[in-house]
Amino acid sequence: MKILVVCVDRDDDVGKKTGLKGPIIGEKACVAAAEKLLLKDPEDSDGNAIFEAVKTKKETREAVEVALVTGHPSRGYKADKEIMKQVQKLLEKFPQVGGILLVTDGADDDQIIPVIQSLTKIVGKKTVIVKQAAQLEKQYYVIKQALHDPAFARLIFGLPGVILLLIALLQDLGVQITVFGIGVYLLLKGFGLEEPLIRSVREFKETTQIERASSPLYIGSALIFVLGIIAGAENISPGGIVSQVSQFVQGSVSFFWVAAVLFTLGRFGDMLYLKEMRKTKNYLIYLISITSILFVLGKSASLVLGYTGFDEFIVAIAVAFLGTIIGIAGVRKAYLEKYIIPYVEPGKDAYDVKGNRIGRISEVKRKEGYFKIRTRNRTVKVPFLRVVLATEDYVSIKD
Repeated sequence: MKILVVCVDRDDDVGKKTGLKGPIIGEKACVAAAEKLLLKDPEDSDGNAIFEAVKTKKETREAVEVALVTGHPSRGYKADKEIMKQVQKLLEKFPQVGGILLVTDGADDDQIIPVIQSLTKIVGKKTVIVKQAAQLEKQYYVIKQALHDPAFARLIFGLPGVILLLIALLQDLGVQITVFGIGVYLLLKGFGLEEPLIRSVREFKETTQIERASSPLYIGSALIFVLGIIAGAENISPGGIVSQVSQFVQGSVSFFWVAAVLFTLGRFGDMLYLKEMRKTKNYLIYLISITSILFVLGKSASLVLGYTGFDEFIVAIAVAFLGTIIGIAGVRKAYLEKYIIPYVEPGKDAYDVKGNRIGRISEVKRKEGYFKIRTRNRTVKVPFLRVVLATEDYVSIKD
């Protein structure tokens, strides 16, 4: 069986530091890429992995060629999607290949194994670990490198610095804020919300620029949110904890809603500028959900404070529940008709949300609300509602 030796750079260090784009094919091209990378950053382990891939190709009789594929700095779905495209190009260029011998520089690149396995066999895997002369030197090197990593430095130096400043400036209130922040972080970590939140913040930063017209909306949203906290705090009078929380909610809930509306309008402006209006679906759903939650919170506070009767409170909950269902259903229906159904066409490949290829679309029944996918063994009927993303090249489907 003929095989292809493939080196994987999932976080695209090669692209970031040299400007080269994958796939890079051939011994000479790969060696040149490794040399260029190591001249830019002699400590980058991806350069050693590329050299190992070239060495492996020379030593393996069944290997027809060696290639380097690159992902994306975000490492997540974008990286895996890019690697999948590049591996597909390699398989089209070398149709005689029956499997891939994978060369990586660490555990992070292992995340793409299922992606590649959805396209072809992985007949072997090599992990390149850069050696150090002595154990102490190794530990020193690892710690030194870690301290230069921005994420690690923020955790080791930045976070304690913020805590010390809060305590020094606000004293007891600073301690309360610190404990509150730690509690919020533990909740996010415990319920698996940390990574989605980080992805959302990263996406927000990537799609937002200060010179755009949407910037005043974000600034206004942040200021009104802070004003809401102040207004809620000023609305508190002496009493029990339940009463005080209700007073805070009553004083701040309208500010929070306005802040949410301004933020959503800002995202609409950014998505319109980037011509990615399909992404506004999530923001509309968020706004509908936040509106419903704030409405119920406001009515709950009024019930506790005696401004609203129990019957009126029950009616408010029913209205919020029905309004949320109708609103979200309307947004999803509009999104489906505009951005999903027109792009589901016979002949396109279908993947699951993990990047595994399911099969090819064989038939589309738009009026009936479904389409058919031809897999290796059978034909599967899939409702349009299960489509997560439909592009000009492929369709992604949730389980």
